[in-house]
Amino acid sequence: MGVAALRFGEDGLRVVRAARFCAQLALTPVPGLVDDMRGAGATLARVAPERILDELRKLMSKSPQPSRALVLLRDAGVLAQIAPGAPADQASLLRADTVATHDITVRLAAWLWAVGGTRAAAVMHGLKASRALERDVAELAALPHAREALTLSAADLRAV
Repeated sequence: MGVAALRFGEDGLRVVRAARFCAQLALTPVPGLVDDMRGAGATLARVAPERILDELRKLMSKSPQPSRALVLLRDAGVLAQIAPGAPADQASLLRADTVATHDITVRLAAWLWAVGGTRAAAVMHGLKASRALERDVAELAALPHAREALTLSAADLRAV
């Protein structure tokens, strides 16, 4: 495998993937990992948004606590880089864990709910999400009583 900083320098997506694995497998980051992740900002900037969105999809659908990865990315200073405009406060990051489903649309909307529908749509647009995903996340994030609404699946949302 090698030194994390070198691996991150080869492919910036490995920063996001490392955070996802920490969340998905309930791993504690080794000392120095956050610093190594922080140092990979230039390499991460060259990663296509679609690849980042794919990692976020995996994070939201496979991790029992996606906030673990979001917090790690925030602490490494790269969350704002990969998802400009997304909230980084603790409450917003933890909100992705509170929904009863692993539906990626619902979990993304839960995370982005604090910024509202318009900004959520902009975040999703920046990640090159499909129009349907962008619309569904934005509609859920715009709901004033999102606590109840976020128990819906994307299919339920379309049926409303």
